[in-house]
Amino acid sequence: MIIGDPYKFAIDMQKIEEWNYSGDNTFLNGVLLFFIDGAIFPTEIRTATLISELEPLKNVLENPIIDKRLFNMEKGDAYMELYDLTFPENDADHNYGYHLTPASLSEDHCHVFCVSDGLKTRVLGAHLDYLFDRSRHNLETFLNGVLLFFIDGAIFPTEIRTATLISELEPLKNVLENPIIDKRLFNMEKGDAYMELYDLTFPENDADHNYGYHLTPASLSEDHCHVFCVSDGLKTRVLGAHLDYLFDRSRHNLENIQVKEGVVSKEDVIRIIKYIDQLLEKR
Repeated sequence: MIIGDPYKFAIDMQKIEEWNYSGDNTFLNGVLLFFIDGAIFPTEIRTATLISELEPLKNVLENPIIDKRLFNMEKGDAYMELYDLTFPENDADHNYGYHLTPASLSEDHCHVFCVSDGLKTRVLGAHLDYLFDRSRHNLETFLNGVLLFFIDGAIFPTEIRTATLISELEPLKNVLENPIIDKRLFNMEKGDAYMELYDLTFPENDADHNYGYHLTPASLSEDHCHVFCVSDGLKTRVLGAHLDYLFDRSRHNLENIQVKEGVVSKEDVIRIIKYIDQLLEKR
């Protein structure tokens, strides 16, 4: 059973009857998967001993450490600091209060951490390479950099933020390569089009989220900049705006927003995708 939004944070935990002796719940063997920002951890199916893995997971989620500095820190820096707090190189005490990683994930070198601001819990995860000579994981593979969008003369985000390119470029590439074709939305007035695209992506009711229009890397959404795209089959229309967040509604305010738009040719999309591939190959 998947609990939560896989494009934000969700957990799939279930017993697999075929992995247990009939009527025996001694180990409660099954699967335990984390979904974080659209990525799945671990990267391959592993048998989880739910009877021993769920209780520590529950304890960390119920009692997250409150640290507003870490909660608001750039995600790559926050992840590295949380890793170092949990697995210090010196003789400092290990702090496992941030460690939201069941054994079935750590066996695949997936490590997940969480931290709270007192109201919400931030979850950060990554798949790491293990350095046997140092008995630690390699934290130098995030490919940190900047990721800026220029739309109709405006810059998104509105301030420089560290982008973890290794995780942000691939989803961006996928949306650009496979834009949803909708001629009605493509030709609609930009303000109305933007609001409809936002509602399709983040519906208020129980409708399914449609992230196929969402061209927004994490480093932009952290600044409440949301960018969408839609195609007429030949060109791709890109619409972006900086939004104010309404905490009482868990949504952004769409009133009186300044929407910026641009139309991108197939040739320019191909150029962008080629450059993304070059950056990813250099990591």
